Amino acid sequence: MGSSDKICEKNTMLAYYKGLATCSKELISGKPNAFVRVLRELLGVTGVDRVVFYENFMDADDRLCARNVHLLMNQGIEGPDRLTAKGWFAYEDLSPEWAASLGQGEIVIVDQWDGGKFEKEKNNGIKRDFSLLVPLFTGTHWHGFIGFEALTPRSWQPMDIDFLTTAAEMVGGYIEKEFYISALIKGEERYRSIIENIDEGYYEINLLGVFTFVNRRLCRMTRRARDGFIGTNFKEVVDPETARLIKEVAKNVYETGVPSGLNQTRVIREDGSVVVYEHSIALIEDAQGRKKGFRGIVRDVTETLDHEEKRKALEEKYLQVEKLESIATLAGGLAHEFNNLLMGIQGNTSLLLVKYHSHPEIADKVRNIERCIKRGAEVTNKLLGFARSGKYQETELDLNLLLNGVCDLFGRTRKDIRIFQNCNGEVYPVRGDSAQIEQVFLNLFLNSAQAMPGGGEIHITVENHPVDEAFAFLHDAEPGEYVRITVADTGTGMDAATRKRVFEPFFTTKERVRGTGLGLASVYGIVKNHSGMITLDSKQGEGTCFIIYLPASVHGQQARSAEPDSSDKQLSTILLVDDEKTVLEINVEILEVLGYRVVAAENSWDAVELFVENLETVVLVIMDVIMPDRNGFETARLLREIKEDVKILFVSGFPKGHDQFEDAFKANEQFIQKPYTLEELEIVLNRVLDNRR
Repeated sequence: MGSSDKICEKNTMLAYYKGLATCSKELISGKPNAFVRVLRELLGVTGVDRVVFYENFMDADDRLCARNVHLLMNQGIEGPDRLTAKGWFAYEDLSPEWAASLGQGEIVIVDQWDGGKFEKEKNNGIKRDFSLLVPLFTGTHWHGFIGFEALTPRSWQPMDIDFLTTAAEMVGGYIEKEFYISALIKGEERYRSIIENIDEGYYEINLLGVFTFVNRRLCRMTRRARDGFIGTNFKEVVDPETARLIKEVAKNVYETGVPSGLNQTRVIREDGSVVVYEHSIALIEDAQGRKKGFRGIVRDVTETLDHEEKRKALEEKYLQVEKLESIATLAGGLAHEFNNLLMGIQGNTSLLLVKYHSHPEIADKVRNIERCIKRGAEVTNKLLGFARSGKYQETELDLNLLLNGVCDLFGRTRKDIRIFQNCNGEVYPVRGDSAQIEQVFLNLFLNSAQAMPGGGEIHITVENHPVDEAFAFLHDAEPGEYVRITVADTGTGMDAATRKRVFEPFFTTKERVRGTGLGLASVYGIVKNHSGMITLDSKQGEGTCFIIYLPASVHGQQARSAEPDSSDKQLSTILLVDDEKTVLEINVEILEVLGYRVVAAENSWDAVELFVENLETVVLVIMDVIMPDRNGFETARLLREIKEDVKILFVSGFPKGHDQFEDAFKANEQFIQKPYTLEELEIVLNRVLDNRR
């Protein structure tokens, strides 16, 4: 091959990688018509004359067919005659070789086969071959195919085939992702709509009696804001006798699993008035039958006498709610599958960054894809949060990055307020629930905005700050490294009496219609739940300054800066276990790039066999948790029976705190959630294997 041919081949390869990066970015973006833009990108990169997408469907005779959904052409090419172009066909009408190859996931080069009846009918006898047909699969599900038509002879090279195969995997994943997202959104909307619009009050409490959810009707019945329930024990909203009765009924329901009711429940409204309700209590169980808490349906009987009829209606409503419980479980499962899809895209992205880190133009585009993947993972975890009914989920947080998002959101709604951020040096990460920490800062910003009705400034400073024993003792905290966040405004400030009560629930200086008095109380509660501290400095007419201290995750900071000992890695073998073939293959490549020797298994049985064969060399097992037949925990138990001190890193699309894993993890069990980057995986591997310089 001459130098000019090598340059041409290199340029083609770069064009293909740029095309893959652009396609990935479009598919992850969530923008309308992303699929059409991907087809147009493929049209331009491959240099063919036409690109067409055929989507599979079953006709009335239960035959597998395909319909023409999208057709794109290069400029200057004469448009197709829609009257003669065939809009759909049955695969049985194709050449048998075509149908068999496409159904097996093989690319078909049309010039190798006789066009057959389909080609003659489609083009009305005019010979206009698709030069290439690329099937679209996700796992074993066949979505259809993309045809690439060249009007002049073309020789397809292995590099072309590899590019189109990778592009087809991305498009297949996108089609599957769109189905999952649609199912998740519909499930959540249906569940919330029914619960929020029933005529009765509805609530959920955990096993400790703390409210985790209430609907709008219950808030109206009790004249309490939703925030006045969430995180509050039921004993605080009923009289002592009613609290005793509810506890007895709940105990009976817990032991028997049979729903039970109370005819008269005396509930204290926020204004202090007492009303009488009847309600039914039932047990909440997860998919494995583990008891999670109680749900109740409440009906106002203060002004009615027909208790029997209303009790029957309550029981019917309860049955409706019981059926909807499965929707949340489905949402969690679909979100887990979506994270697996994102892992496949993230893995390819990490490998592209390794290969093209010296090409800034390509590397920047790939990093843009990574950012899109991060946002997609955040959306998925929020859906998982819905499936968990809003449970606390702790992760490692970059406060500067988190504050950037909150400031951007708040700034778009209050343009009369200027926000100034000041970060002094590299700030430690902290451990916490991102949604709750975001709520802390959003509440502080809202409080500042209400103190600045004519506009003003908010100044934010984030810095590392050691806390000594004396200061920690005064605030009921532990000494050590903290991250200090200062939020100061130029508002009206507070007098001494207000400063003393500002963190009390329901205390507010605003009219009742404008506030509930729970904003700063919830800030205080969240900060304390994160083992943090909060102080206040304010004078009337001089503005207000809140100072928050959150414990620093110094270990996480050290892990980020740690470098692996490459000499140790070359001697290290990792057993990788994952039933998702695409994810397995990507992770094998990533681990090899990181310098490890890898043996891979697609199921528990192969994993045990390979572990025994490589017993002397395997230093770590990376184990997917959710697998058919025998899950990751059961497989880990078998491996530890063979070698008690084997190190295991669990992996899943679910977060570690999800219902699926409750009580399954041992103390200090290692875990990483999909999708993760090459760098994130390397940090965890360094920590688990202690490969540090």
